[in-house]
Amino acid sequence: MSKTSATTVVPSLAEVSDDYARLIAKKQELQSTHTDLQVERRAIEKRMQAQVGTVQPNAEVARLLGDETAGIPYGEDRKRLQQILTMVRDIEQALVTLEGRIAIERGKASKLVCQKVERTYADHVGAICTALITANQKHRDLVQMVDALEREDVAWTGFFYPMQPVLLGGATDSQSRLAFYLREACQNGFLAGDAIPKEFR
Repeated sequence: MSKTSATTVVPSLAEVSDDYARLIAKKQELQSTHTDLQVERRAIEKRMQAQVGTVQPNAEVARLLGDETAGIPYGEDRKRLQQILTMVRDIEQALVTLEGRIAIERGKASKLVCQKVERTYADHVGAICTALITANQKHRDLVQMVDALEREDVAWTGFFYPMQPVLLGGATDSQSRLAFYLREACQNGFLAGDAIPKEFR
């Protein structure tokens, strides 16, 4: 579960879907086993490498010689290594299959999460649109004021720092990024058509 700065609670995929949670748990289990096997494999390979060129007594001979630290016979190491390699290969194949299943369940779980936060998402987008429309109106007021200053031949830039909000585009430009954003919001149901300034429609 995650919280946004506006305290919007977004549930995790595992919280809304038992199937997704089960698959993720299985993936973690297999990955853990895979890691353990790889550690064991490296230890066996190191031990076998150290035994290359030496004659290893079998268990009975080692007992007769009193070699209590004879260790694991080379043959047993080789047999275990083959088992590990087979298990690792099977786990890797299982993980590939599991990823496909997780992808399917992720889509289903994502739909459930989106259904839970749909209203809040729409409210946020709507609030942004309202704020942008208000900002654009203030932009138009500023443009009108600057136009009036210039009509009167006032050297206003010597007293006011020019603060045109160029990031909004032209205040009446129907091809501005703001205009496109508002039209997209309308097309996708986040904003009523009559809320868009006429010059942007």
